[in-house]
Amino acid sequence: MMIRNKWAVVGAGVLFATCMLLFFPFPDQYETRAEFMSIPVMDQDGYVPLGVTGSILLLAAFGLLGIGLERYRVRAILIAAFAYLLLPNGLIWMYQETVARGVYAVSYDGEGSCEFETASEDEMDAKCSVTLHNHSNERMTVEVEFLDSYFPDEDTPKESLMNENGPYVITLEPKQEQPIELVEVLDLAGVRKHIDGGSFNQVHIRLSDGERIRDL
Repeated sequence: MMIRNKWAVVGAGVLFATCMLLFFPFPDQYETRAEFMSIPVMDQDGYVPLGVTGSILLLAAFGLLGIGLERYRVRAILIAAFAYLLLPNGLIWMYQETVARGVYAVSYDGEGSCEFETASEDEMDAKCSVTLHNHSNERMTVEVEFLDSYFPDEDTPKESLMNENGPYVITLEPKQEQPIELVEVLDLAGVRKHIDGGSFNQVHIRLSDGERIRDL
């Protein structure tokens, strides 16, 4: 692989690094409606200006990389694209397995689910399941709350109804992936507007250890 324009290659590297730093998926992970190369370009409020700008910068980085190389341009761009997609998760895993503490050392697979069923006029049976992985060498206690998923033109509390009995204090053993199941009877007498029942997948949660908070 021969370099035709050193400054174009350097510029591509700077743009790659800038985009990765701006949109690094840690410590929080937010719900998006559309992404480009893991860059959020649309959320529940519409287009994300910073995400659109980041997408343009990333495309410019690929263009500069192609301009800066004499040979194997397509191969280099594909390698750079895969590296851009895979490197953040690898760095997060290394951080959580080594120096991370508290909720920063906890990962969530995003596959949690909740089910709600009306029991009476003011009560609802609820069951939520999530799986958390404590990557640290220390036993820790975290608080878990539930966040509502986004539905267009819908502001009725859904998964967050679980917080009527929360937050839920969970103890996580070191270096273990731990399934957590919460079964509750929710008193909704004080909640004016809520769902009558239903099931939700890929639920969003909030973790707290008393010092740090993460939305996942």
